[in-house]
Amino acid sequence: MRRVLFCWRGVRVWSHPFCVYAGLVLGVLAQQIAARAAGLDAARSYAVVLLLIPAALAGNRLAWVASHPAAYRAAPSSLWRRSEGGGVMYGGLPVVLLVSIPLTAALELPYWRFWDSMVFCILPAMAAGRIGCLLNGCCHGRPTDSALALRLPDTRGEWRARYPTQLFEAGIALLILAGAALIGPARQAPGVLFLGVTASYAFARLALQPLRENAVTFRGVDLASGSSAVLLATSLLGLLLMS
Repeated sequence: MRRVLFCWRGVRVWSHPFCVYAGLVLGVLAQQIAARAAGLDAARSYAVVLLLIPAALAGNRLAWVASHPAAYRAAPSSLWRRSEGGGVMYGGLPVVLLVSIPLTAALELPYWRFWDSMVFCILPAMAAGRIGCLLNGCCHGRPTDSALALRLPDTRGEWRARYPTQLFEAGIALLILAGAALIGPARQAPGVLFLGVTASYAFARLALQPLRENAVTFRGVDLASGSSAVLLATSLLGLLLMS
């Protein structure tokens, strides 16, 4: 749609990385507000967030590459090409959950309370990232004659009436963010907000996935739907154990 957002002094600014960066900046600011509201040390939580961001981006990208092996086997130099976009959120989440264990312990931050504040970083970044996907033409919806359709391109540049799945997911992220803000990062037992947000997103993603085109499958199983189902079940189990 608009892969190059603008040019500045001869330098191309690509839409997807720009939107991800803008979302992360907003997310870090929101997380700091939530950390203070939860009684966390803001400086220590800020340090952990900064260390987790590159781990999350690396996990996202590697999961994307692993789900498209043929393309990157043919052109391995494009693995870290920033202009392409391409990432899988489900690849970054387990990485940062594990990496944050020693980081929060070293800085004496309560693990689950920290992750309750982290939803305010993840959700704005997710919403902005999906706007980047829309501009980049990736993560596109399937063609439809529904009244919900917008005329949008796919990754090949083919314009058709499609479900605007990128906008749907951005809207879902913002709605969940609004709900999390109303609940507050410290009004529930530690971890409840994070698990509730995770379950809400996974459920919404399960409902949204059939509207996407070109889903990545493994032995006939849609990987995104399968990951969403596992994440939903795990989150609900965690909430049950905490109740």
